[in-house]
Amino acid sequence: MAREFIRIDSAALLEIAARHGRFKLGKPGGARANFAHHDLSNLSIEGLNLSGADFTGARLQNLNARRSNLSGAVLYAADMRSCMLQEADLTRADLRGCCLRGADLSGARLIDADMREGALATQDEKGELTQIAPNRVELVVANLRGADLSRVKFAGGLAVQVDLTDAVLRGAKLSGVDLRNSNLTGVVLEDADLTQANLSGSILHGAVLTGAHLGQANLAQADLLGAILDRSGREAGRNALNAVQPLEIEPADFEKIIQAHEEWVGSSGRQGKRLELSGVDLSRAALAKRNLSGAVLACCVFSGTDLSGTRLILANLSFADLRNVDLRGADLRAATLRRAFLSGADLSRSHLSTLAMAGARSHRRSANLDRARLWRATLRGADMSGAILTGADFDGADLADAVLADADTRGAKMSGALAFGGKFEPETPRPFSAAAERERAPRPEPVA
Repeated sequence: MAREFIRIDSAALLEIAARHGRFKLGKPGGARANFAHHDLSNLSIEGLNLSGADFTGARLQNLNARRSNLSGAVLYAADMRSCMLQEADLTRADLRGCCLRGADLSGARLIDADMREGALATQDEKGELTQIAPNRVELVVANLRGADLSRVKFAGGLAVQVDLTDAVLRGAKLSGVDLRNSNLTGVVLEDADLTQANLSGSILHGAVLTGAHLGQANLAQADLLGAILDRSGREAGRNALNAVQPLEIEPADFEKIIQAHEEWVGSSGRQGKRLELSGVDLSRAALAKRNLSGAVLACCVFSGTDLSGTRLILANLSFADLRNVDLRGADLRAATLRRAFLSGADLSRSHLSTLAMAGARSHRRSANLDRARLWRATLRGADMSGAILTGADFDGADLADAVLADADTRGAKMSGALAFGGKFEPETPRPFSAAAERERAPRPEPVA
């Protein structure tokens, strides 16, 4: 028996929303919004506060719910295909059994949301109830870029080809979830339960998987380039693409490689050999106070390494794992640290400023920390003048006496940063300039 829906227009929708607002404020004439089994397809609730409203079994296809407040709302078994939920608040929402195929949830908040399977019951002419087969939540080809799904319950869900770029899923329940061929670039999966999850063919570039439970997870053909893993995670992903490899070189031979690179730097490339490693574990290497300028060390692991006083001018450290690394006084001018993981690193008095480059016309090249994560990092007295900090995350970082003059902080997360024991107040981001952007764009590296 086909489900019947109650169709309403925009005027009726807004009147119900107004009564819901009065209900939330405890004013006379208020009533909780009840859209159960209603058809709101192609309507708009953009920016409205409908927290706690009932949308059970509703048809919400192509609904414009951008920046709406749906926290605690009941969306049980709702049809939300192609729903526009950018920056919407769905904290603690009941999304069991709903269909979000093709929905846009970029920047949305789904903290503690319940996305387990759910089912409705239909009533026949005799009044007898028949339960429809349980439906698992469907996020196929949905957009969840930058969404916060911390502690979400999504076990057994279907999320094939979903875009979770830079989404946060700390402590999420994702056991048995199907994430085949999804984009999980930069996703935070700390302490998430991914047991028996299907991650085959997924892109996990720079994903943070520390503390994640990956027992019996399928990582076949998953791309772990620059992914941050603990020991158990590395074991689970040993057959994935771009998994970190141990440094299978004797210490004496590795020292010769470093000396050859320093000779290459000192001779402007005429002698020696440039250091070029990718996806290698260098966490036990002795590199303090060495000259690694111009080295290519993308996706390498330096966890806990002493790099104090090391010269890393123009070095490529994109997607590098620099957890708890000692970088005090390091020279990182014009270095590339795109999506590098610097949680707990000590960059006190480090140099992350621009570098004058010789050429047909003089120009300066900036240190690039685009989307780098500097959680709880120490940056006391660090010079980041002119640095590219777009999308960088400074949550809990100590920026006392740090210099950020002319730094590009568009999209940077600095609200949780500290300075002098108090909240850090960043300067107003400089306006976008196409000419300046061309000047700061990465260029072919000259011989150091």
